[in-house]
Amino acid sequence: MAGFLDGIEACREFPPRYQPRPADRYQARPAGWWKSEGITYPETGRSKAQEEKPSLDEDFNRLAKKWREETAGFSVTAQKYAHPAYHAILVLGAMHVHEVVPLILEELRARPGRWFEVLKLLTNEDPTKPEDSFDDAVRAWVAWGIRNKHIR
Repeated sequence: MAGFLDGIEACREFPPRYQPRPADRYQARPAGWWKSEGITYPETGRSKAQEEKPSLDEDFNRLAKKWREETAGFSVTAQKYAHPAYHAILVLGAMHVHEVVPLILEELRARPGRWFEVLKLLTNEDPTKPEDSFDDAVRAWVAWGIRNKHIR
C-alpha cells in the first residue's frame, strides 16, 4: 500500500479549474420555467425543439417499418424478436403503454406481424389460445383491442 497515496499531495498543488460563481449571480426561476421559454410557431403551436423531435407515432412507425423490412427474410421467430428495432419498440411501449399499445394493434390489423410477445409484455394479457394459428392470434388480439377500447 505504500506509494498508493503518494501522488495525492502533488495533486493539491494545482489550482482548481472551476471556480464557482458568487451566489448573487444566480437567479431563482419559477417552477416549470423551461415550458414557457422558446419560440412557438403559429402554424403548429409547437416550439422549434418540439418541431425537431418526432412524435410518438412517427417514432413507432419508423421503428415498425425498420423492423418489418429488416426481418422480412427471417424464418426464425426468435431472430425477429431479437432485432434492435423490436427492442426499441418494447422500450417505447414501456414508457408510453397507453399510447403505444393502440399503435401496435393498428399495425397488427393493417399488416399482420409477430407483435404478440410485445403485446403480452406490455399488457400482461394473452387473449390467444395455445392451439391458435397465426391468423387466429391476430384476430384474437384485434378483438381484445376493440373490446378494451384500445382501437375501434
